[in-house]
Amino acid sequence: MKKYSAIIFDLGRVLIDWNPEAIIKDLFKHEQEIPMHLLSLTEGPFFKALDRGELQYANAHMFIPEGYDHEHVLRFLRGLTDYLVPIQAGIEIFELIKQHGYKTYILSNFGHEEYDIVSGRNTGLFEQFDGGIVSAKVGYIKPEPEIYHALLNMYNLKPEECLFIDDRPENIHAAQALGIDGIICSDHDYVLARLHEMGVINSIVTQEHEVQKYTF
Repeated sequence: MKKYSAIIFDLGRVLIDWNPEAIIKDLFKHEQEIPMHLLSLTEGPFFKALDRGELQYANAHMFIPEGYDHEHVLRFLRGLTDYLVPIQAGIEIFELIKQHGYKTYILSNFGHEEYDIVSGRNTGLFEQFDGGIVSAKVGYIKPEPEIYHALLNMYNLKPEECLFIDDRPENIHAAQALGIDGIICSDHDYVLARLHEMGVINSIVTQEHEVQKYTF
């Protein structure tokens, strides 16, 4: 009997590429000086407010912290969704898990506009999930326990039957504190190896079930 009935996926750096340093370098590659200090925004209160749904693109310009060029910040916000594309290695893992019959769910810190754009561009992927929660929709962000409870309660999931894959150790630790097992996605080869070790999957790809390839 399988221990898990549901596999929960983070999005950024697990299924969807999120590399703010590379985004900034590309967006501002024609500038005399690339504003790398924008990186600090992505880990600070400004982006947490976007993830929590307290800010949206329409009013974000009113809350840009001091010390940041407003035009640079707005160009970053407007341009970043073009870089939020599926990670092929993550998609292959997701497809393998689906082949093995598990229910799959999203649990991710994501702003309103970013999520709507990314999910709208990748409906073939997002429609395969059995459900999910993103932070801006519920007003909580990982690793706050409320967002985990929201997912469990919404889909009547038992913590001990769930496995969570996320790139941030603090998010996995918060899940484990609630009885949810986790795998830290330090890289996708490691995730695949751990899934085999834990008995979640028992094959790479079968001839009957080939991994779906997405055009990015």
